[in-house]
Amino acid sequence: AVTGQQGWRAVEAGFMLPIGPSFELYLQAHSNDQNNESEVSIRFTHDRCQQAAYRLIPEEHRVVLHLRIGRVMMKHSMMKIASPSANPLSSSREILVLAPVSPLKKTLSGSDGVSQQPPLPKGDGGDIPGSSEPEEAYGSLPGVMDIVRHLNEGAALMKDEAEIRSLVLLDLLAAERAKSNTAYESGLIFLRSARALLSRLGEMHYQNHSNRGKAQHQNDRDDHDDEDEDGAALKGIVVGWTIEYDLCLRTFTRSADCHYLFGQLTQGEDAITEALEHIPLDKKLDRAHLLHVRQVIYIAQNRYRDALNVGLDALASLGYQHPSDENIKERARNEEELVRSIERMSE
Repeated sequence: AVTGQQGWRAVEAGFMLPIGPSFELYLQAHSNDQNNESEVSIRFTHDRCQQAAYRLIPEEHRVVLHLRIGRVMMKHSMMKIASPSANPLSSSREILVLAPVSPLKKTLSGSDGVSQQPPLPKGDGGDIPGSSEPEEAYGSLPGVMDIVRHLNEGAALMKDEAEIRSLVLLDLLAAERAKSNTAYESGLIFLRSARALLSRLGEMHYQNHSNRGKAQHQNDRDDHDDEDEDGAALKGIVVGWTIEYDLCLRTFTRSADCHYLFGQLTQGEDAITEALEHIPLDKKLDRAHLLHVRQVIYIAQNRYRDALNVGLDALASLGYQHPSDENIKERARNEEELVRSIERMSE
């Protein structure tokens, strides 16, 4: 983010171009009014300029900047949803609206490097409690893929579980949009980020539970040791499936789908296998759907016998027992015997 004077110097040097009327940026740069700092949009003249500027940023600061940029872009995209006509510069082209904010050194002054940054917008569609459908939460969000790329780069600095969950929803939406554009590899990148974030949510939930347990049993070492042993297996994605079942199911199902479309059939089957390990047996429709995806993968591999068996397993999970080969043969023999008996009676 830059002020008018900083932006105009970059434009004069030929590194940046204003988006929209350039006189607005010029007026800001030469105005003596300290409060004359309306929003201005600028962009790099070339990708190489952007790459060169990026290399000048120390690596330890890049994560902070990615998170900061992602949050600014998210804020303005949410504003466009709320009032599309409010920004005369809005278009289908991705832009970053730059407004005066605190310098980077102030951003880094917090204990976690991002304490002064606002969380992802809540309310007005920014965060829908209990929603596991990304289209429901952010369906009309413009520029979601660029926003998510920045937020994923800075996700390590996120501390709030609600914000991390919101980013999972955004990753799912970005993956779906990438898939609709046949950008399957990009979709898989977003889905891998979603899986990592779900694992992190599980670890955070487990850690909070473990800390409460330590406080309750700090004077009883035996109980404390038993708790550690029982909770040792409840980490990462395992806990994630417990607290965010619907999000995990969508993430793994879409991962298998994208792997299949991208030609990575083995990885797609691995995603299905991992998901089936966590889906309860009473979730019959969920298990049947994943088995159907596995069946499609087997057909693509010309494994028709395996595909048939998986289809029969899916039917069995829904309570439909298909007769076995032996039963079919026995029934055929009985029918033939019945026909012969009828023929003998007719003679």
